Amino acid sequence: MLPCNLTCTDTESGLNITFRGRKFSLQYPPGIWESYPRRARNFLIDNLAFLETLDMPLVSGMKELKYNTTMPFFYSSFRKMVVRNIPQAVEDSGQSTEEAIRNFRKTKYSFSGTAPKKPYYKPMPAKDRVIIPFSCGKDSLLTLAVCMDIGLEPVCVYINDTVSGTENEMKLRYLKKISREFGVRVFIVRNEIENLNDFEFWDGEETCIGYSHMIAGFCLIALPFLHLFRAKYIVLGSQHNMNYSFINKDGYLAYPSFEQSRRGTIFLNRLIMHATEKRAGVTSFIDCLTNIAILKILNSRYEDYAKYEISCDALNAEPRNTRWCCNCSKCARLSLMMRATGTDPALVGMDKNMLGKNSRRLYSLFKGKESDSYEKSRGARDEQLLSFLLALRNGSKGKMIDAFKQNHLKEARRREKELVRKFLTLHYGTSIPQEYREKILSIYAGELRIR
Repeated sequence: MLPCNLTCTDTESGLNITFRGRKFSLQYPPGIWESYPRRARNFLIDNLAFLETLDMPLVSGMKELKYNTTMPFFYSSFRKMVVRNIPQAVEDSGQSTEEAIRNFRKTKYSFSGTAPKKPYYKPMPAKDRVIIPFSCGKDSLLTLAVCMDIGLEPVCVYINDTVSGTENEMKLRYLKKISREFGVRVFIVRNEIENLNDFEFWDGEETCIGYSHMIAGFCLIALPFLHLFRAKYIVLGSQHNMNYSFINKDGYLAYPSFEQSRRGTIFLNRLIMHATEKRAGVTSFIDCLTNIAILKILNSRYEDYAKYEISCDALNAEPRNTRWCCNCSKCARLSLMMRATGTDPALVGMDKNMLGKNSRRLYSLFKGKESDSYEKSRGARDEQLLSFLLALRNGSKGKMIDAFKQNHLKEARRREKELVRKFLTLHYGTSIPQEYREKILSIYAGELRIR
């Protein structure tokens, strides 16, 4: 099989990748790319062109990619990252872990030059400005709210991947509202290159394996924003549940998202520290919190932010223009956790009770067949156990509450103190920078009533 050629070119607003005569662009808003120094651009283009396409062979079946760019500085690091993500990415597909890793390692990547360009980054960062890769989910909303609360100046960057049409349309509308209401700068990056990693583009079976690079991609795409705004950190929405590992279908250790685990955050921080010559890094302000703790804090202290939440994984399904499908495991667990923390799911526009008998398939506590890989761990199962207990106490009703009382109530009562300590507390060893740590942790402790 002949190698597939990828031609990358620098443009006025970003970069283009040409593949089989078709152009896929990554476009920054006016003023961002132009302000980025030429040497820094050249370094970023080599690395971003590779990072944004190295998953292509996993969904397309290609054996070799040939680039007109120079060997990227982070070549080995990016490939190691994908291998660490594969055990989770194949969990719900027909492909085995061994096969995916073997095929990926056999893939050949060739470049026009073999001497990587070195990082170039000169501005000294401003102390109180950060970049938030923003998604409108609960994690990025809490991150934004906390930044505003402690006096930081957040700059939000939303990546429009152009793959999920309905989802992007809806989030772009909400981003305008968020920007107006809170006076936050919000920038949109249009990234058509992601189409090359999508299974639908290749008419393949449904899989998320083409997105093993996504969080690292957010960080690299943020580099011109870091430079222009002299920001000190890229603040990810990586929370503690991402550390709950599980053994996948083939016996491999897997994380819900390796890039968003604590190890992954450290890995990404090292990349950005290298890329910025140690002037900026990657962190998370919520990696000490679990899902249920995040929802409790967001909905009790920052209700004005919480009302904009969009977290459903099936927004491209019908009906259009609804924030929640109310038919996936993510909708189910978020609805349950909101009820558990005393919040009406209607606050975020979720008007369907997901505690009926038809929702049993969505809950990992009941070994639901449609619970996703984020729910595979023992930790995720126990978080649902606590959530059902608290939802019951808050007066929630439905067939799933009845099933909980019959099958799991005794266990939940017996383990209640342990579960509260595990899920409604602060997990230390956090990546929150020392200069902000005391303020942020005191907010969390107050809202969780930790003494």
